[in-house]
Amino acid sequence: MTATSAAPLSLIVIEDSVDDFELILRHIRTLFSDVFAQRVESAAALAEALGAREWSAVLSDHRLPGFSSHDALAIVRARTSDLPFVIVSGAIGEDAVVESMHAGADDFVMKDRLGRLGMVLTRALQNAQARVRQRKIEAAYQESEARLRAVASNLPGMMFRIDIRDGRVSFDYVSEGARRLFGLSPE
Repeated sequence: MTATSAAPLSLIVIEDSVDDFELILRHIRTLFSDVFAQRVESAAALAEALGAREWSAVLSDHRLPGFSSHDALAIVRARTSDLPFVIVSGAIGEDAVVESMHAGADDFVMKDRLGRLGMVLTRALQNAQARVRQRKIEAAYQESEARLRAVASNLPGMMFRIDIRDGRVSFDYVSEGARRLFGLSPE
């Protein structure tokens, strides 16, 4: 597999073991050509790192002394719903994984299966980009609808949209002008 992006990949890696941190990075660097990673071990360090720069994703061990992936996920999601969050753990039960996924984790990888990490991280990054695009599309649509309604409400006449399908006619949209002109509710 080749690098998935020319843009630098910046990761927060929540990990108490330096050896595991380096092993994770070794796997990631086989797939991504330009990687910057910062290792953190506490809630305070995570909060500080999140405020320091833009990040591509967060990789989190499940159990650290006094800190867990659940705690980390809550901190990350309090700041943003878009930052991919992947649990990379050697010891996590199925119930904890399900709970984490419901709380907003994107995925998980067992440490003894790090060969999956590149695929999982790539998918999480793509899903995050899709969420951002979808929100932008929805915002543009809402803005367009608001503009249409503002224009329609200021017209001296009436504005409407007709849908004709299978010989049936329906009004998809009728402006407030219907009330002024005909005394009928737009609904």
